[in-house]
This record gives sequence, structure tokens and C-alpha cells, in this order.
Amino acid sequence: MKKLKVLINGAIIKDGKLLLAKRIDINKWELPGGKVEDGEQPKDTIVRELEEELKLKGSIKNILDSYSSFFDWNGDSHLVVHVTYLIEPNSDAVLDKELHSELAWFSKGQIAKLLSSKRDILENEYAFGLEHIFKTLLDGGLLK
Repeated sequence: MKKLKVLINGAIIKDGKLLLAKRIDINKWELPGGKVEDGEQPKDTIVRELEEELKLKGSIKNILDSYSSFFDWNGDSHLVVHVTYLIEPNSDAVLDKELHSELAWFSKGQIAKLLSSKRDILENEYAFGLEHIFKTLLDGGLLK
């Protein structure tokens, strides 16, 4: 049976830097976000996830990117649709030590370094296109 999941992430940009959170369970950097809940709209998901994960309020600017990935797990085929919103923060992020070991603002050079090593960024069936999103940010001149 094919299952559909919709994941929403936020590319939070401030002063030309991108906010990343390091997941405590796997020690990898990720964009904050999560799954769309039943009856929820994607914009509502990112607002909720930013509040839950970072206690952050922000303005949604636009959809930065979207893509899909496929994988099999426990005998089921999964289609995952990923949507990344560009977010301008209206408050400071707060570290939730149950979810993340650290939060950091990454410059253009630091993102390029992460991309070159790949060992420190989350890349799995749920975050398949993180590398693509970083490149979109770099190519779009959104990072300094």
C-alpha cells in the first residue's frame, strides 16, 4: 500500500544567515519543521512547528522549494512531499534540549562547507533534498 506524507520545513534567514538545528538523536543539522497533521494547511504546519521546536515566531515570505521522494519501509511504499518555506524571524529561537543539541546561524561559506562534507547534515528519506535546498539558497543570493 502506498502512503503519502507531507513534510514542511522552514528556511529561516536573518542577516544573510540560515538557522539550522542539530538533532540530538543523530547529531546532524536540519531545517526545523515536521509533518502536516490531519486537517492542517501547510502554512499552519510551519507556524506550529517553529513554535513547538524553537518558540520562534516568523513571517512566511514564500515557498522556497518543493520536491518529492519515495522509499519502502515495513512493506509499504511511501511518497513524501517536501515543502520548504522561506521564513523571516520575528523573534529569537530558543533551544529545546530534548530535540536539539544546538542552534546555529550559518553563513554562505559555512553552508558550502557543510555541503562539501555532507557528513553533518541530515540526509535520509525524510530529508532527501536538503542539499538541493542549500544550493537553492546559495544560488539565489539569500545567504551572505
